[in-house]
Amino acid sequence: MDTESVRSGKSERSERSMRSKRRFYNLHSLYEQPQVPSQFKIRSEPNECFFKDDRSNSLHTNNKPVCDQSEAGVPGLCQRNQQTTERIEVQILQQDDNWGDNTTAITGNTSEAGFSIDDMAKFSNDIENSVGFTCARYIGTVFTACFSLITILSPIAMLLLPKIHIIDDWTTNDCDTSCEGLFISFSFKVVVLLIGAWCLLWRTPKATLPRIAVMKAFVLFLATILIFAFWLFYGVRIIKTKETSYHTIVKFAVSLVDSLLFLHYAALILLKLKHMTSRFVVHVVRSPDGIAKSYLVGDMSIQRLAVFTLENYFRDFDAYNPYLDNMPKRNSRSSYKVYNVDGPHMGNHTGLGNPRPPPGSDTRHNDRFYDEMNYERRLKKRRARLVAATDEAFSHIKRMQNEQGPAIPMDPSEAAQAIFPSLARALQKYLRITRQQPRYSMESILRHLALCIGHDMGPKAFLEKFLTQGSIIMNDKEYSNTQTWVLICDQLVSRNIEHGSLIQLRQGDVALLINIRKIPHFNLTEEVIDHKCNKFVLKLNSETPCRIENLSRVTAPVLNIFLQLFCIQYELRGVEHLQLDQPYVLMANHQSSLDLIEAFSGMLKYLPDRMTILGKKELKYLGTFGIAAWLSGLIFVDRTKKRDARKTMDQTVEIILKDKAKLWVFPEGTRHMGKDFLPFKKGGFHIAQQAQIPIVPLVFSSYANFLDSTRKHFEAGKVILTALPPIQTKGLTTDDVDDLVARVRNEMFLVYQATSKEALEKYYVLPKS
Repeated sequence: MDTESVRSGKSERSERSMRSKRRFYNLHSLYEQPQVPSQFKIRSEPNECFFKDDRSNSLHTNNKPVCDQSEAGVPGLCQRNQQTTERIEVQILQQDDNWGDNTTAITGNTSEAGFSIDDMAKFSNDIENSVGFTCARYIGTVFTACFSLITILSPIAMLLLPKIHIIDDWTTNDCDTSCEGLFISFSFKVVVLLIGAWCLLWRTPKATLPRIAVMKAFVLFLATILIFAFWLFYGVRIIKTKETSYHTIVKFAVSLVDSLLFLHYAALILLKLKHMTSRFVVHVVRSPDGIAKSYLVGDMSIQRLAVFTLENYFRDFDAYNPYLDNMPKRNSRSSYKVYNVDGPHMGNHTGLGNPRPPPGSDTRHNDRFYDEMNYERRLKKRRARLVAATDEAFSHIKRMQNEQGPAIPMDPSEAAQAIFPSLARALQKYLRITRQQPRYSMESILRHLALCIGHDMGPKAFLEKFLTQGSIIMNDKEYSNTQTWVLICDQLVSRNIEHGSLIQLRQGDVALLINIRKIPHFNLTEEVIDHKCNKFVLKLNSETPCRIENLSRVTAPVLNIFLQLFCIQYELRGVEHLQLDQPYVLMANHQSSLDLIEAFSGMLKYLPDRMTILGKKELKYLGTFGIAAWLSGLIFVDRTKKRDARKTMDQTVEIILKDKAKLWVFPEGTRHMGKDFLPFKKGGFHIAQQAQIPIVPLVFSSYANFLDSTRKHFEAGKVILTALPPIQTKGLTTDDVDDLVARVRNEMFLVYQATSKEALEKYYVLPKS
């Protein structure tokens, strides 16, 4: 694929680009100045004179040469020192909004005792690149490789010693078929062992540890004991006795190889697989910017954990920028003057102005907030300008697909130099405000721009390197072949990590604090859920129209109107039994639909507010009556499905106990006007037994004196309602439900017979009014 670019004809944008290219050489000279980070200090000689400029807050040196007293009498010597004085211009990031000023420092190299930070850096690099440091780095690997090679060659030497005739009068017989099979197995095992040792032990170390690796030393110790034991037995049992059976010697060598393979398997578990099971969580916090990450680790030593942390630190953490800690501060400080208004010199000020006292702590946080907000605003503004300038600069070039056309072809480097001036100003301002200018030189930016152009990368791909701090490993300034860190711990670094341990890693101003926490033991319990039972019910609360309070507040007054129309009167007895302060189940006989009209009309002022009725599910579909029943909060039971009916009963018990409500039940299940009661159903009794609440029987006298059930015709009449004393169910079990049903039915039937006879004798049929 052709990687050349083409320069199109002149346009309005290209003319602006050519005009901005005129500033290219000025920017080139600006970027070529040596950039020194602000934490580096330049030491000056004693014969230099410095002064401070109040307008720019920059440190300057007096350009006037100063001669030493010993050289003052020798003009020529002073002039020679002036000529040999070196002038270095260093561009340092400013801490205020004035980014255009440069700081100039003058230093002299005439002193023999002069020493700078650069010399210290060269001295540190010389130590790291010295022969002694390289030997200390690779001596462990070389020793392990040599020892492993000797271990692998030991079984081969055991097979060769009888054949090279070093020992006199030692001859062995020929190798038979089984011996040749052992030879094949021996060769294959040795090759596998050699490959395994190379993969496990013969590797360049990733880090130079302060102490030996205990597990690795333990594996080498076991290998030493194993080789020593086999050679000891080989010398005593084979060489000393001059074993003549070569088959026995081959079996002895094969057994050594097998032992080494098992030892290699154990080393693989101890050195590699043991650390893969997560047992601890390490929390790494970097100072001074406070960025934190957490990682899962297994059983390992402290020094190995330090290496693991540094590997993830260089990958996951953004590069630390010390210049970001120096946020822009307000330098505008006004002063005030003091006047003596009572003295003889009225109107004259004291002369010097006193500076304004520093602001209190109550305003510092406010100033910091506005400074950070202003910084964020300026950052977003310069970022937007940089993105727009880069898009415009990349729009000036396009890849040339063929050689035709009047345009002059350019390679990626020339294309980068052509469009760089149009975006250099915006990029320079953005790097200044993000404190990244010391990291990048103009040459590095041009190389990156040429790389993006040559690989058809877009403008956002080019800006990705500058818009974020980036990981440490991808930062050219931070990257080096060797990174020296200091490990600080109150325990031996060769020991395994423990819960609650604290480790610190330091490199210059950067410190990593590692906090170790053990993963807790998780106790899981199993719970089986039947998907067939995965159903839901609607809970009645104050926000839904289905409220049990509606039964006495809305439904009962409406039914009272029908009672007045039907000219039916009532007489209520045993009112005190209905006014209990606890939940209970009200059991009533059911003769007709007039039961509800009479009960809720006659007992409206005696019934509690929170009362609901347990009815069959078919009532929900009776038109207006079903809607009224649903709004009154009735509990509907599907009697055709026993499982659903039982669940409804359990939910009813929860509602009664939670809301402290009363439940009205017709135990007969349907209407009946005979002389006797129908058999009572046990649903309401089970509810009372499970909730351990009393049962209050309520008996309606017979309607035979005014209602003809066959012709559906009734006259004006009177009904006696009798509430019996509560029947307690506390302490009863499921086995006692049958006796409870019989007891309640008998008591209610006796009262029913008595009140019905009384109503027939005492109350005659009343004429309609």
